[in-house]
Amino acid sequence: MQTNKQIIQEIRDEQKRMATEQLQIAMKLSTHMNKQDAFNNRIIDLLETNPATKKKGVIEDLENVKDRVFQLETNNKITAGKVSIGLFILTSLGGFVLKLLGFFDK
Repeated sequence: MQTNKQIIQEIRDEQKRMATEQLQIAMKLSTHMNKQDAFNNRIIDLLETNPATKKKGVIEDLENVKDRVFQLETNNKITAGKVSIGLFILTSLGGFVLKLLGFFDK
Protein backbone atom coordinates (compact mmCIF):
# COMPACT_ATOMS: atom_id res chain seq x y z
CA MET A 1 0.00 0.00 0.00
CA GLN A 2 1.22 3.47 -0.94
CA THR A 3 1.59 6.28 1.47
CA ASN A 4 -0.10 9.61 0.96
CA LYS A 5 3.25 11.17 0.13
CA GLN A 6 3.85 8.62 -2.65
CA ILE A 7 0.36 9.13 -4.05
CA ILE A 8 0.83 12.92 -4.05
CA GLN A 9 4.22 12.50 -5.77
CA GLU A 10 2.62 10.33 -8.47
CA ILE A 11 -0.08 12.93 -9.00
CA ARG A 12 2.55 15.71 -9.29
CA ASP A 13 4.61 13.67 -11.75
CA GLU A 14 1.52 13.01 -13.86
CA GLN A 15 0.60 16.70 -13.74
CA LYS A 16 4.11 17.63 -14.89
CA ARG A 17 3.91 15.13 -17.75
CA MET A 18 0.50 16.45 -18.78
CA ALA A 19 1.69 20.07 -18.53
CA THR A 20 4.69 19.26 -20.74
CA GLU A 21 2.41 17.54 -23.25
CA GLN A 22 0.03 20.52 -23.24
CA LEU A 23 2.97 22.85 -23.81
CA GLN A 24 4.11 20.80 -26.82
CA ILE A 25 0.58 20.87 -28.26
CA ALA A 26 0.33 24.63 -27.67
CA MET A 27 3.70 25.20 -29.39
CA LYS A 28 2.62 23.14 -32.40
CA LEU A 29 -0.68 25.03 -32.59
CA SER A 30 1.13 28.37 -32.33
CA THR A 31 3.52 27.41 -35.13
CA HIS A 32 0.62 26.30 -37.28
CA MET A 33 -1.31 29.52 -36.62
CA ASN A 34 1.74 31.64 -37.51
CA LYS A 35 2.17 29.76 -40.80
CA GLN A 36 -1.55 30.05 -41.53
CA ASP A 37 -1.49 33.79 -40.79
CA ALA A 38 1.43 34.30 -43.18
CA PHE A 39 -0.39 32.27 -45.85
CA ASN A 40 -3.60 34.28 -45.34
CA ASN A 41 -1.67 37.56 -45.64
CA ARG A 42 -0.09 36.37 -48.89
CA ILE A 43 -3.52 35.50 -50.30
CA ILE A 44 -4.87 38.90 -49.27
CA ASP A 45 -1.88 40.59 -50.94
CA LEU A 46 -2.68 38.76 -54.16
CA LEU A 47 -6.41 39.46 -54.08
CA GLU A 48 -6.58 43.04 -52.85
CA THR A 49 -4.93 46.20 -54.16
CA ASN A 50 -2.05 47.37 -51.98
CA PRO A 51 -2.20 51.16 -51.60
CA ALA A 52 1.38 51.30 -50.30
CA THR A 53 2.92 49.64 -53.37
CA LYS A 54 0.10 50.64 -55.74
CA LYS A 55 0.09 47.07 -57.00
CA LYS A 56 -3.33 46.05 -58.29
CA GLY A 57 -4.88 42.96 -56.81
CA VAL A 58 -6.56 40.18 -58.73
CA ILE A 59 -10.03 41.45 -57.84
CA GLU A 60 -9.40 44.92 -59.30
CA ASP A 61 -7.68 43.38 -62.34
CA LEU A 62 -10.72 41.18 -62.88
CA GLU A 63 -12.96 44.25 -62.95
CA ASN A 64 -10.68 45.85 -65.55
CA VAL A 65 -10.72 42.67 -67.61
CA LYS A 66 -14.53 42.53 -67.43
CA ASP A 67 -14.74 46.08 -68.80
CA ARG A 68 -12.29 45.30 -71.60
CA VAL A 69 -14.14 42.11 -72.55
CA PHE A 70 -17.44 44.01 -72.63
CA GLN A 71 -15.89 46.64 -74.93
CA LEU A 72 -14.47 43.93 -77.20
CA GLU A 73 -17.82 42.16 -77.39
CA THR A 74 -19.54 45.44 -78.27
CA ASN A 75 -16.95 46.23 -80.94
CA ASN A 76 -17.32 42.72 -82.39
CA LYS A 77 -21.11 43.11 -82.57
CA ILE A 78 -20.76 46.49 -84.29
CA THR A 79 -18.25 45.06 -86.78
CA ALA A 80 -20.51 42.06 -87.47
CA GLY A 81 -23.43 44.45 -88.07
CA LYS A 82 -21.37 46.56 -90.48
CA VAL A 83 -20.27 43.44 -92.38
CA SER A 84 -23.86 42.20 -92.55
CA ILE A 85 -25.12 45.53 -93.87
CA GLY A 86 -22.26 45.68 -96.37
CA LEU A 87 -23.02 42.17 -97.64
CA PHE A 88 -26.72 43.01 -97.90
CA ILE A 89 -25.97 46.12 -99.93
CA LEU A 90 -23.53 44.26 -102.21
CA THR A 91 -25.98 41.40 -102.71
CA SER A 92 -28.79 43.84 -103.49
CA LEU A 93 -26.61 45.74 -105.96
CA GLY A 94 -25.47 42.48 -107.53
CA GLY A 95 -29.05 41.34 -107.95
CA PHE A 96 -30.03 44.68 -109.39
CA VAL A 97 -27.12 44.59 -111.85
CA LEU A 98 -28.04 41.04 -112.90
CA LYS A 99 -31.66 42.08 -113.47
CA LEU A 100 -30.48 45.12 -115.39
CA LEU A 101 -28.19 42.95 -117.58
CA GLY A 102 -31.05 40.52 -118.12
CA PHE A 103 -33.28 43.37 -119.17
CA PHE A 104 -30.76 44.52 -121.80
CA ASP A 105 -30.30 40.96 -123.13
CA LYS A 106 -33.93 40.79 -124.23
